[in-house]
This record gives sequence, structure tokens and C-alpha cells, in this order.
Amino acid sequence: MSRAGSQYHQMTVSEAVLQLPHVRKALPDGWYKFGSKLIKLFPERRTWGQARQSCQLIGGELVSINRKDSNQIIAHWILDGTDSDVSGSGAYATTPAVDFGKTSFTIASWVKLQRPVNDQSTIYSDWATPKKFLFSASSYSKLLFGGYDNTGASKPWLVAGSPPIGNWFHATGVLDRNRSDARLFLDGQKIVTGPVQSDTYLRENSHSVYHIGYKWDASQTHALRGYLRDLMIIGKALTDEELTKNITDPNNEPLDGVWIGLNDVTTEGAFRWPDGTHVTYTKWASNQPDNQYDYQDCVEMTIDEGTWDDTSCGRQLPFVCEKKS
Repeated sequence: MSRAGSQYHQMTVSEAVLQLPHVRKALPDGWYKFGSKLIKLFPERRTWGQARQSCQLIGGELVSINRKDSNQIIAHWILDGTDSDVSGSGAYATTPAVDFGKTSFTIASWVKLQRPVNDQSTIYSDWATPKKFLFSASSYSKLLFGGYDNTGASKPWLVAGSPPIGNWFHATGVLDRNRSDARLFLDGQKIVTGPVQSDTYLRENSHSVYHIGYKWDASQTHALRGYLRDLMIIGKALTDEELTKNITDPNNEPLDGVWIGLNDVTTEGAFRWPDGTHVTYTKWASNQPDNQYDYQDCVEMTIDEGTWDDTSCGRQLPFVCEKKS
């Protein structure tokens, strides 16, 4: 999540040792400055070659990673349920507040609830007084996407679906000003639609942060007991087709990683970065790389642990671009 001129602080965990916060400069359009690089995660699914071309078209390249802390920064953009500081029972994180009160937007996340399930089991919210919006994984065992408008009414307010407990599911809320409606999705399927009046908007306030994983109150009775990963806050209303495409690839594979630049396309076993830098750091998953079936020449960073896995270049995954600052 980013806002021009803001600082985003996030704790990281490495080898069971808690590190000092990394500080990344949040820039316009979702880019982050890390050292001499600008880095951005693109949620659109592309083959490795298409992803590289997309990066080059904006003056960049698929990301090269030659330091441990660089790998941590990229890996922990995704909330994966393994780090106690960003997910788990009663834990939370924050993002800088973004003014989308009068605009279209989309909030989406993978969620895994654990028993006993709290009501509301908040995914993402601006829920301090004056309240603005709430995205909940279990409001009386249903998904909830809603907000308070400038008149004080709870509009839109969508409650539907039956999210599972103990298994990962994908939840999405969309507020679309062009269509004058709000939509709620469970695992890519639209489950309810409600009207949004053209002369109303989400109420304004002076809050500087929004919250991931809990309701902002003293009791924490509405905290999410479970895990979140791949939380996305997008400043436009994704279409139904875009939502389906971004949570599953054409083979209905679940989202499990993102493309980075490492590859051995030219010479099998001789991995290289596309920007020409030498491979001085690696974070391969166990028993990787394995070149399974003799056609795995491109590398993804896995969501769960931030480790690397060689895989088919023809898979369609989100990707990370870099360019010079």
C-alpha cells in the first residue's frame, strides 16, 4: 500500500531473529525506493517473457536480487501467515491512509480463518471514529464489505457468502462509481451486488493509517483469528473478469508466487539476472532448482516463505519490476 510522500515501516523476521524495521519510501503509482532502485509489484498475471517485456516497456527490468534484505523486502510485501508480526491470532499491521472516499477502489485478500472465529474477523478497515469502511471475513459467518457515507448511513453494506474455516479462500470487495454499485466476491465468484448513490461518498476523516487484521478498539473482540496473505488495495474497480484472472491462471492454479528476473534460459544450470549482474545471493527452496521435466528455466519467488523455485516460463504469475531511481 502506498501514498506519495509517506513512509512505510514493516517488521521482518529472518531465521527467528526479529530485525529492525525496514523503511521504504512510498512513491506515486505504487513504486517503492530501496537503495538505488525503484521496485513495484504488479498483480496482473503474465508469462515470464511477457512480464519481462512489461517491465521493459516502462523503462525497467524484472527484479534482480543480490542481497538478503532485498529478498526480505520483496517477500514481505505479501502477508503469508508465517510471520507473527503481520498475521495470526490478534496480530495486525497498518498501511498509510489513502483517500478513496470519492473514487472507485478494490480490496482483495486471501484469508484463512481459525476456530473460534471472532465476529467481525476484520481483514482491512478504517474503523476508528469517525468510521469510514470495513472489510470483514466473518460477520455472523458471512463476508462483509461496507462503509459509512457522508450522510452517516451505512452504505454500501453488503453481507453474503459462507467463507470456510481452516482453509484458504479469496475475498474481494469492489466499489465502482462508474457503475454506481458495490460488489462482493468469494473465490472469484460474485455473491452480492448493491447500489451506490452518485451523490454520496465515504465520509472524510483525518486518520493517517488504516488497519490490517483487526478492529481498532481496546477489547480486540473483532480481531481476525487466522491468517492473511496477498492483500491488495487497488485504486480502481476491477471488472469481474479481471478479478477471476488475478486469482487463478488459465490452468486454475492458485496464486503461489511471483516472477523475479533469475533464469537459465540461455544455458541450463547457469542462472543469471536479466540486468547482467552476477548471482551473489540465492534463496532456493528445499531441493531447488530441479529443472523438473527439463523445461523449468524461469524463477518464481514463493508466497509462503519468500524462497525461490525454478518453474515453467509459460506459467502466468504476478511479477516484480525494478528501475533506477
